[in-house]
Amino acid sequence: MPPVSEATLLAAIVADLDPTPRPLARALAGPLMAAVSGWRTGLASRTDRDPDPRPIDNADAFALARRLPETTPSTQERAFALAAANACLTPVAVTSGVKAQELILKHGHGKRVTVVGHFPFVGAMREVFETFEVLELNPRPGDLPASAAADILPATDLAAITASSIVNGSLAGLLNLLPKTCTTILLGPSTPLTPRLFDLGIHTLAGCRVTDPEACLAGVRQGIHFRRLPGVEFVVLAV
Repeated sequence: MPPVSEATLLAAIVADLDPTPRPLARALAGPLMAAVSGWRTGLASRTDRDPDPRPIDNADAFALARRLPETTPSTQERAFALAAANACLTPVAVTSGVKAQELILKHGHGKRVTVVGHFPFVGAMREVFETFEVLELNPRPGDLPASAAADILPATDLAAITASSIVNGSLAGLLNLLPKTCTTILLGPSTPLTPRLFDLGIHTLAGCRVTDPEACLAGVRQGIHFRRLPGVEFVVLAV
């Protein structure tokens, strides 16, 4: 498979947007996530540092989503665009109630596993794998810095990569470091549920579906962490 470019990645995400006319949406950003809510609701993690994000009333979610390939990484604009894309993607059949950590344990047992992004579950996992590394932009005790990716990822059997890497622009580069034999999981609230990502070397999409928009939006405003965010369910789409 040829190297993945950021342009190819973002184009794949917006290729399956549902063009059905829909009511205008509201876009809001809390301390941790952005949300776009209209006909459906989509989420994306924030990686920008804007302390006072402005909501957008009467947003055209489809137009916001189509702008994803034009946005700059780690900006509020990209977070809104990805959240809008997640709200506007053509619905696909998914498996609900499955968490990403369950997939990592199932497919990574006894193997060399790398998680990109420090998720709450990583502390309880280390003992069941041959090796277990966490790459993190802001490393905590036991993590490796994100700059170690070029040394770690080429020897990985299973990689679980935070979908916030789409927002900060690092996902394409991370995918290009993985060996062809690696099983790759994209996870977190930013995860676009589109099968087109399977063509780019991703095998499983472990994201979410918003089931109660009002509860979800209230949680986003309050800065509730995704693992406790109300009004969402964990879903999985696999190749």
